[in-house]
Amino acid sequence: MPDATFYRPFEKPTKEEWLQILGENASKKLVVSDSIQTPVFIYQAPTYPPLAGKKDNDWNIVEQIKVSNIQKANHAALNALNGGAEELLFVLRKPIDPSKLLSSIELPMIHSAFEIKNAGTKKWVTFMEALAQTTQNSTAIQGSFLLEPFSKSNRLKPGLKAYLQKGTQLFPRFKLISLRQNSQLDVEAALARLIQQTEQLSKSIKDVQLIATKIRFRLLAGQNILITIASIRAFKRLWIHWLKQHQLPPALPDISVVLDNSHWPADPNQNRILATTQAMASVIGGCNHLLIPPVASKMDDFSVRISRNIQHIMKMESHMDRVVDPAAGSKVVETLTDAIAQGAWDLLRL
Repeated sequence: MPDATFYRPFEKPTKEEWLQILGENASKKLVVSDSIQTPVFIYQAPTYPPLAGKKDNDWNIVEQIKVSNIQKANHAALNALNGGAEELLFVLRKPIDPSKLLSSIELPMIHSAFEIKNAGTKKWVTFMEALAQTTQNSTAIQGSFLLEPFSKSNRLKPGLKAYLQKGTQLFPRFKLISLRQNSQLDVEAALARLIQQTEQLSKSIKDVQLIATKIRFRLLAGQNILITIASIRAFKRLWIHWLKQHQLPPALPDISVVLDNSHWPADPNQNRILATTQAMASVIGGCNHLLIPPVASKMDDFSVRISRNIQHIMKMESHMDRVVDPAAGSKVVETLTDAIAQGAWDLLRL
């Protein structure tokens, strides 16, 4: 039997006691970028309330379908849905007849996304009209048209306003614009760039509210899980602040995350571990859509299924979809979140 002292309340160590235990490690810093560093040891950092706007932490399990052969792409899409995918991302080389591609797929039951490589607004409008004719009620389905509004020369593509008007009319529950994180920039500069592009779009279209409700942001989950968690949370703060500046009601951004697999080795077993940790960081940060690339260099059915099942385990066994903003209150994550958000906002004010 334990004695009475066994049940004593836990006594919080003093700052001096922690410093004595940590020794020289207490003075080390976690380097995020040249301009952002956070101490490894934080004793009394400020705590922030969880980011509001979600009743749970659920996300869509995304599977990418590259369309070169329509019949094979349809078969792959049906296999993905049977295997538990919740969102299909069709990557097209050019606009096609969607009726054969979507044969036997109940669009109202899933989230669908479409990306047409290097397509202008006219091709997108043609594709939207064809898709609307294929579906019985296009206003009832939800998804995303991942049009990237900026050309390689960083100029806005012509016809964006007409495209947005047509897309809103035919598919009111779709996101119509995709802005992608620049992997070549430091994290705070990349997030600031996304806000700058949103501002540029708003001024061009002259409809801030329309732009704010029609954008899907595509962020990268890198190898450093703490920075991935903090950067997703920091971008939410930046977005809410931007909405407030434009006198719009607070709302969380629609965030899609793709795992950065550029550092993955050739060993698929090691890649499963890397994919799992990166995916966990994305979910803890609070993404809305998550795409895990195949863990093997050869894209076969088995490696695709393993990548999909990583997310199933996170939902069905770890229940990571139930807690809103699970990283809230973590002193290291909160400090990193604040530093990244502040660094990005400082860049926006320059």
